[in-house]
Amino acid sequence: MVAIKIREVATSGFNAPLMVITGAIHGDEFLGVEDRFARWVLETGVTLEPIQKFFAMGGEMVFIPIMNPDGYSADERENSKGKDLNRDFELKATGHAASTQMETVAYTRFLTNELASTGRQLRFTLDYHCCIGAALVPWSYGRSVPLTQKDKTRYDLVGQLAKDILGVNTGTPWDILGYTADGSTMDYMMEKYGTTAIAYEGERRKENQYFDKHTAFLEAVVRNLNDDRL
Repeated sequence: MVAIKIREVATSGFNAPLMVITGAIHGDEFLGVEDRFARWVLETGVTLEPIQKFFAMGGEMVFIPIMNPDGYSADERENSKGKDLNRDFELKATGHAASTQMETVAYTRFLTNELASTGRQLRFTLDYHCCIGAALVPWSYGRSVPLTQKDKTRYDLVGQLAKDILGVNTGTPWDILGYTADGSTMDYMMEKYGTTAIAYEGERRKENQYFDKHTAFLEAVVRNLNDDRL
């Protein structure tokens, strides 16, 4: 696993935003989008006012393009031990146990250390998947688990951005896919950190053609983080 960190200052000195974009937690769902963000931010994104402001105020972006290196190499959903990493995150609401796999343990420890050492606040996470063409929002673990009004406002905004920019519908995994998932990274981030956490289901062998839409979505998210709307 490789994490790419982009920031202007080492420590924020206040609760500046940290945003994290990950991909291929299911090894056979790499979209060809996740690994292009860091270069885009450094070459193009930093010329845009919202992203300039984000870094100037102490914000940090982290990109982990391949969360499941073994699964990615083998073109398999699970890791080399046959474990679904997107069912391996602690969730108090369901009593789901803490992470057991090397990859998820490393990820959760990395975030804990990064937040503690920099003073930042985890405000937004986006985890890329395949293959339906939709934005997924909490909660994953039940068919109808209500959000607080404050959380609903944030996720309604994300859903509108996803519709306007990415051209996709938004809903819970039950709404969109017809199943529930206990121990997902999205639910973990939401429950533990209060993060605006989403998963994006891209189109197989097509999503890389829409990279400009994803960078536009990233810029819009950053703009709303700057304005404390997410």
